[in-house]
Amino acid sequence: MAHKELINKIYKDLQQHRIPKKAVEEMVGEIFCYIEKKLIQQQSFSINSFGRWYTKAIQEKTGCHPTTQEPIYIPACKKVVFKPSTNLTQKLK
Repeated sequence: MAHKELINKIYKDLQQHRIPKKAVEEMVGEIFCYIEKKLIQQQSFSINSFGRWYTKAIQEKTGCHPTTQEPIYIPACKKVVFKPSTNLTQKLK
């Protein structure tokens, strides 16, 4: 689901409350900005019965270039990890 599709779905679901589409767009944007800020600060963010996002440090390593088979250096970095809740995992089975 794309960002615009998410906004349209929430807007249609909240039409009975007469919330303008612009307000829905701002709310969704604020939620994603908040998650982004928490991850940049190396903090986790969780939503009950959905899951948790957190950052994980990846150590530097050497890899292999797929076409030339030459060894390459891969620098250390951080990545975002999502761990679904047990409730969500159960529903997906």
